[in-house]
Order: sequence, then structure tokens, then C-alpha cells
Amino acid sequence: MVRGKQTCKILKDIRRQIAEANDIEYITSECQYKGDCTGTCPKCESEVRYLEHQLERRRMAGKAITLLGLSAGIIAMNACANSPGQSAKNTSEIKLECQSVPADKDSLFLIKGTVTDSLTQKPIVGANVSEKETTNGTLTDANGEFTLKVSGKYPLIIQYVGMETQEIEINKKGATYIQVTLRESNMTMGECPTETIESGEILEGDVAFEMVDMTSPEFPGGTQALFNFIRENLQYPNNDTCVTGRVVAQFTVKEDGSIANARVIRGIHPDFDKEALRVINMMPKWKPGTKQGEVVDTEYTVPIMFSAE
Repeated sequence: MVRGKQTCKILKDIRRQIAEANDIEYITSECQYKGDCTGTCPKCESEVRYLEHQLERRRMAGKAITLLGLSAGIIAMNACANSPGQSAKNTSEIKLECQSVPADKDSLFLIKGTVTDSLTQKPIVGANVSEKETTNGTLTDANGEFTLKVSGKYPLIIQYVGMETQEIEINKKGATYIQVTLRESNMTMGECPTETIESGEILEGDVAFEMVDMTSPEFPGGTQALFNFIRENLQYPNNDTCVTGRVVAQFTVKEDGSIANARVIRGIHPDFDKEALRVINMMPKWKPGTKQGEVVDTEYTVPIMFSAE
């Protein structure tokens, strides 16, 4: 039992060193396995899979992978082993942690790009980018950037609440970079029209790779139900200011679906900004977002239109 725990500790330390050497965020905890753990318990295996995935992302992005501390770890493992057979088993386990997942050898290729707001020229966070009529998709990150592995058989659909949806044909195989600009929808509430672009701007450039299994949070009943909720509960503030326009608010959908940290990121007037937040804070619980199959806190941005009627 003691030797098994020591083995587990050494393996965790090796994973930590590899993560630190490659700038990978890595958090571990003491093993709670009730047996002679040799680094193959479910928790250790999940840490291995996570590290493999992160190393593969770096490799596909053309970044060097550093296996700092691996040799020292193997020596320590051999010192702890009582037999050659045990030593060989542990050494193999270490190698497994450092191997990258082979790249797919099918017809898929990588598309990378950015999505920005045509009005502000700022990146749009959380825009949905997906292959039409498939479940293959991703969300733009904090810089409005995305990376997606596609087949090229279907056009790309770029969507964001309150903006016109764009559909871009992708036919070029190889390293491609797409710059997408979304315009504000002319419709205050309701479904956004789809705009088909015959040829998007495709630039040759460095290829980056990121396999992200991610889903956005969803208001009960979907996007149309969200628009209806806002329209039914929004009240035009009683003041002397004849203001119309769009308040853009952002909030966190927690793991339990509740709304937290609502704030205005683009306002038009203090009274209108306050009203937008009031409506957001009275929303029912959402279906939370997920990442790699796990429920996570997710940022969500929504535009709220005010028009004097």
C-alpha cells in the first residue's frame, strides 16, 4: 500500500512538472483511492487524459512540447519498484502520459477565424460557429477567435443573439483563416434572418487546433422564448428622455442554471441600463452550458432593445 501511494505521488509530480513546463493549467488533489494505487485509478486516468488533450492542442498549434522531469521521474519509479516487471509497468505508465493523441487521418481539415461586431469592431465572445446540419461546432473565445475541424461538405453557420446570422461556404482544403463580421439584426425580437455569403475572406496562415465539446446555456424554451420573455417584462422607463437603442448585457449562467453577476457592457442611459438588468435578474433558471460533457458556469451576452411606441 505504501509503495503504491508513493508511485501515485511520483506520477502526479511528473504530470505537474510537464504541465508547468508547457504552461498548462493543472490542478490535482490527494488520491483518495482505497487500494494500492499505481497511477491507474479513475482519478489518475482522468488527469492523464486531460494532460494528453492539452499537449495535443499545443502540438497541433505548432508549439514545442517539453517533457521536463520525465527522466528523473523514471529513475524515482525504478527506485521504488521491487521487481523488473513492476519497473517496466510503471515506466510504461509514464510514457502513456506523455504521448500525444495521433491526428485524425480522415478528410477533415482545420478552420480558424475571428468574429467581430461591425459597429464596434470589437470581438464577439460566445458566438456559435458550426457546420450546417451537423452537431459539429464551437464557441468563440474571449478574443472572438475560434478553431474548428470541418469536413468542407457543409457551410459554416455563425450565429449570435441580436446579430444577423451568416452562412459561409467552405470548399478549400488546407490551412484557412476566416474573418467574420456580424451586423446588428434589424429585428428587435424574433428569429434572425440568415445571410448567405458566396465566398468568405479566407487567408493562408498558421493552423491552430482545438477540439472543444462545448454547448451554450439555453433559456427554457429556446431563443424565441427568451425574446418573448424580455418583450413581455421590459418596461420603458418613465423619464423625460426620449431614448431608443440597444443595451447589451452580460451575465453568468451558473451550473445550477441560476443567473449571477449581471452587468451592462454597452449602455444607452442609466435608467434603461437598470431596467435591462431588472429583467435579466428575474429570469427563471436556464439549462446550463457544458464543456467536455461537464456542466460549467458560462458567460452569456444578450442585447435588449428599447423603442418608444
